[in-house]
Amino acid sequence: MRKLFITTAVVLLAGMAVSSVAQAAPNRVKIVSEDGKARLKVQKKIPVLISCSKACGGHVKITLVAPATTDSAEGNFTIDAGDILTLRFKLTNFGRRYIRKNVSRSKLKVRFSVVDFATGKRTVERRTFKFYK
Repeated sequence: MRKLFITTAVVLLAGMAVSSVAQAAPNRVKIVSEDGKARLKVQKKIPVLISCSKACGGHVKITLVAPATTDSAEGNFTIDAGDILTLRFKLTNFGRRYIRKNVSRSKLKVRFSVVDFATGKRTVERRTFKFYK
């Protein structure tokens, strides 16, 4: 009985070791501002940095939420492993003045949907930024 228990334990441990080696590290996705803060400066082009830890293809949607209106832009792209992509949301002069007047009630929402090329697994990251003058 004791040999049966030890054999079963060894088989289970070997199976766990193989499954942990077979699992790949997850794809880490980041969305940050240029200075790393949670607030963005109101300017002509608002930069947002995105990155993947593995080679991936992605879809990004940037939405500007203001008290009277909502405006969005989206696009598809491919990122190599470890690369950083800078996205810029361009504002008109009227849009900049409007956000400056309503800075506390305006925000920029970013949704980054990524598919890892190696595993086919989808990762979705969301981040909301507020503004400052």
